[in-house]
Amino acid sequence: TTLSGSGTAEDPYLITNAEELAALAQGKLNLTKHYKVSGVTSFYIVPDYYKDVIDSFASAEEVRSFLSSDFDDIARWTCSGTFEGVLDGNGATVYGLSISGTGVSGLLQTAKGATVKNLGIEKSYINTTGNAGAFFGQGNWNLPDTAAPSPKVTIQNCVVKNCYIVGAARGAFIGN
Repeated sequence: TTLSGSGTAEDPYLITNAEELAALAQGKLNLTKHYKVSGVTSFYIVPDYYKDVIDSFASAEEVRSFLSSDFDDIARWTCSGTFEGVLDGNGATVYGLSISGTGVSGLLQTAKGATVKNLGIEKSYINTTGNAGAFFGQGNWNLPDTAAPSPKVTIQNCVVKNCYIVGAARGAFIGN
């Protein structure tokens, strides 16, 4: 995946579609750089023909009932790695995130000194036996490198709404 930008604070890599956001979540992009959503206000992580269905849900229970079903055409979101960069959602919202499994799970797996800002996650389903949160499954305070204080994780101007989240440790934004 090739993104516009250089990954710095002054010239962040630009994320323009759900596939590029997925590449970041899966650790296929450098997890220590700066990223900014550009040119989109919504990421639907479901096929286009389910957008109206997702939009119609009024409760987290409706989201769970639909996204936990075994539809062959709804891909399960996967995340990998420790994000240490900056993700500026630029006011965008992620809809229909669906995660089922056994690991630490969220939009991004683990945070260490990371910043996420100006991003929403709505009408999504996360169910794992590991730690679960809409943005990060786990924060840096449980990473094994405890010899030195870990940098803080910052979540600024973000929203989690109508999400169903289950995990060993769970939270709306960060799982533990």
